[in-house]
Amino acid sequence: MAFANAWPRLGVVGFLLSAAPRAVSAFLHNKSIMPAAIALTRRPEFLAVASKGKKWVGTGLILQALRRSDPMLDKAAIRFGLTASRRVGGAVQRNRARRRLRALAREVLPSLGQPGCDYVLIARPATVARPFRDLRGDLEKALCYLHQKA
Repeated sequence: MAFANAWPRLGVVGFLLSAAPRAVSAFLHNKSIMPAAIALTRRPEFLAVASKGKKWVGTGLILQALRRSDPMLDKAAIRFGLTASRRVGGAVQRNRARRRLRALAREVLPSLGQPGCDYVLIARPATVARPFRDLRGDLEKALCYLHQKA
């Protein structure tokens, strides 16, 4: 009977211990995101950037940018979204391209991105194999070009 009485407590402790690493991991992961970055997640947001924004096409990526005019959104936030179509390759290549673009955005956008702008990074077939240093150069060049144009 001691085992039966101890089972609920072990179950709760086991649950808490198994959930704790995920919670800590999620907290640390979210802490590494840009301080004022918000992800573009809805299709209308992507379509607005594509239709009204400016575009730069490079070897490793395509960058679209749009200055927000919505008063309900935070003007200091930099929002970005990622896209990788089937033209990039199979699922493995598309996921790798998105991971590389996400890391690139977290590294470059806080310093060169303008607050109040939405950015969409579109993967190209060369995104997967292009050296990261060259991708960073592509994004920096694109940001400089789009902000001078605006």
